[in-house]
Amino acid sequence: MVRICLGFIGLTATPTSWAPRAHLPYLTAEAAIKAHNLSPSIRIFSALDVLTTDPNVDLVVVCTRVDTHYQLARPVIEAGKNIFVEWSLGANLERAFDLVSLAKVKGVATMIGLQGIMSLAIRKIKDLIESGTLGTIFSVSVCGVATNLNVSMPEKYAYFADKRSGGNILTI
Repeated sequence: MVRICLGFIGLTATPTSWAPRAHLPYLTAEAAIKAHNLSPSIRIFSALDVLTTDPNVDLVVVCTRVDTHYQLARPVIEAGKNIFVEWSLGANLERAFDLVSLAKVKGVATMIGLQGIMSLAIRKIKDLIESGTLGTIFSVSVCGVATNLNVSMPEKYAYFADKRSGGNILTI
């Protein structure tokens, strides 16, 4: 098996944040290393340009709010690093297409992570469809409830209400 050295952007010491819960806290600042009882040999990068120029980093994970993906992902791709971006690639199509185009030019491997695939409900539906139990499916309607539209919310989630952020229930 080939060893891949990973750089992680967005891992915090806050146990309820997405990155620590979804991606297992492998790399980050001292507080997260301590909070997750990680090896003290894990390297901490003081700035994005230090991470992107480190020859020991093969793959960078960007696990932050959607509205920060572009400013974090673009330098990573420009540096020729392979990249995994959580959620939506960019806050809008223009930014997403720019990152895709740059990745093609730089020849880097890319991946977008969608956490919905880990949903037990989605997995069950997938299994039912693949098993043939439901017969031939000709159409599907999906109903959902979004609790973050036109309601007050904690300040740290206010960006969900701004459609320009790209990080809301409709775009994710």
